[in-house]
Amino acid sequence: MVFTAVNLKKHSGKTLPQIVFSDLDYFIWAYEDNVFKNPPLKQEAQYIFKRIKNIKIPKQNSEEYEVEYLIHAPTGKFGYFELVLKTTPLHRGGSPAFRTENIDLTVARSIAAYDKSGYRTMIECLKKYYFGDSSHKMVKKRCEDFFNKDSNFVL
Repeated sequence: MVFTAVNLKKHSGKTLPQIVFSDLDYFIWAYEDNVFKNPPLKQEAQYIFKRIKNIKIPKQNSEEYEVEYLIHAPTGKFGYFELVLKTTPLHRGGSPAFRTENIDLTVARSIAAYDKSGYRTMIECLKKYYFGDSSHKMVKKRCEDFFNKDSNFVL
């Protein structure tokens, strides 16, 4: 897909994939609030939203793994996620945890409606597993290429 630069104050000139990697909570809020209502942004937002909920586990034998999300117990907000073998027992300790089959970047919002640091951590975890470094620089091409690569997603 060819992505369109948005004309929104906060993110003017960026494409939606760039916004996902730089301000995930804004993208999810804007999508749910129907900010991207005009074509082609509406179609692009739908395309991306479906993908951020269905990111494939980037491991050989990915079917043997699950995504384990941990909730930061003191705040009740998103803590982090890690990829674990399905045979590994669920995390026990002070932090509640749950698992999914795929990486779902909307999980932080389902835990707490507003969690800026949780979204940042979510993207850091994604970059760690997909690019080998949580501080991997996400330039425009890299952001767009990630979303255009079907093998990154369970479609």
